[in-house]
Amino acid sequence: MKKEINSVLYQRFLDALADGKEAYFDADEVDELMSELEEASNFTYYEDILELGLKLHPDNLDLQVRKCHILVWNQTYDQALELIDSLSETDHEELDMLRMECYAYLKRYDDLFGYLDLLIEKKVDYLERIFESISPMLGNWDKRAFSYMEIGLELFPDNQFINEDFCYNLENKGQDTERAIKICNKLIDLDPYEYDYWFMLGRLYSVSLQYEKAIEAFDFALACNPSSSPEVRLLKGYCLYMNENYEKAIEVYSELLKEGEVNERIFPFLGDCYIKIEKYEDAYVMLKKIIGKKSYDDDPSVFINMIRCCLETDRKNEAEILLKKANKLFPDNTQILSLQAFQYMKNGEDELAVNTTGKVLDLLNDRIGLDKESSQTLYDTAQTLYLNGEAEKALKYYLQILKAEPNMPYLHLNIALAYLFLGDMEQFHKHYKSTSEEEIISFLNQQKYDVTFNRIKLSEYAFSKKIPSDQLILEYLNNKNNYN
Repeated sequence: MKKEINSVLYQRFLDALADGKEAYFDADEVDELMSELEEASNFTYYEDILELGLKLHPDNLDLQVRKCHILVWNQTYDQALELIDSLSETDHEELDMLRMECYAYLKRYDDLFGYLDLLIEKKVDYLERIFESISPMLGNWDKRAFSYMEIGLELFPDNQFINEDFCYNLENKGQDTERAIKICNKLIDLDPYEYDYWFMLGRLYSVSLQYEKAIEAFDFALACNPSSSPEVRLLKGYCLYMNENYEKAIEVYSELLKEGEVNERIFPFLGDCYIKIEKYEDAYVMLKKIIGKKSYDDDPSVFINMIRCCLETDRKNEAEILLKKANKLFPDNTQILSLQAFQYMKNGEDELAVNTTGKVLDLLNDRIGLDKESSQTLYDTAQTLYLNGEAEKALKYYLQILKAEPNMPYLHLNIALAYLFLGDMEQFHKHYKSTSEEEIISFLNQQKYDVTFNRIKLSEYAFSKKIPSDQLILEYLNNKNNYN
């Protein structure tokens, strides 16, 4: 904020200006007056006073350096460099910093790093401050910039500013997160109460999927600065969600709602948390606030969650309307197509259901691998197909999931049951043996069977639909080696 200047020197300048005259100042007085202007952040006559000083003392180096500063502030970097070259001062800290700043902003990186090599070779006593000053200027660091900052860290390993800039750039580039975490912890050792460091550490841990540590770091950030931006708590809520601590995530998001600053951004997250704990009515209330807004028409997850809420809360008509809109907006989204296939099956439109699930499979085949979300979508579709007697089609889905998520719960068991349904005993045995007794008991519990452990009971589930080969199944069940 600009402040009033109560100064004899400044008043002398104003008086002369009012009289249409030029006041006289010696070089030290000009320098003192300009320092007063800088301290007061009052630059109304700053350049006028400097020009007067240079007119009175054209060879004064300090005033010439101030002129270089003004040229850089005004982004006239070529003029600044021309003046710096004309001064021909060697080992002058301010001029060297200004020179390198000009090189950086002009993207003359060969000149920048060449000059830095010269200063390193000369071992100037202000080299550490040079590294401090250039690191924020490099913007989108390339490999060469990183290599020079490596030199800076090697020369000055405990310099807080160099470590800080290097860590921020590692984070922004998404490179070597583990190293960034180590540097960030080092910065916290240097300044344990710095909010920005704890916030950065939380971000780094969240990127590396270490959610427990991220939550702890965010808590420390909030302890250092309780009135910090909502972003810290938003990220904390996200990490709690990813750590499956949905109730705590709901607490964090609900607190943010009270502040009013980020309401709309919270609704989809909060709705998702309620879905995870099966509070579908609460989720419906949250998602209803945003479902019709254009800003969310490019987010399929909002539609998927809302459709699910409608189905779980007996809002069938609303679910169908949303499903039609979602299909138009996202015609190739596998989850929405799976929901559509499920709806077709419920309505008895078998041909449409089969065609839609086929499209899901084609889309997933076109992708390079499956992510977790797609694997779950494919699994749900396979389950629906199997329960509708389409074991062969379900098996194709299960086997595709197996490539991406071999440890998915009940996957081998479902594959075994599909093979049993189709009468392929060799493949049934193979996948059946990959299933633990604990998993089978859990599976039977989910199906609400008596769980007195007996593998024969699985046949009741496997053949609750049409059995393709009665004789083969009876032969299998009558063989005492096929059950415990």
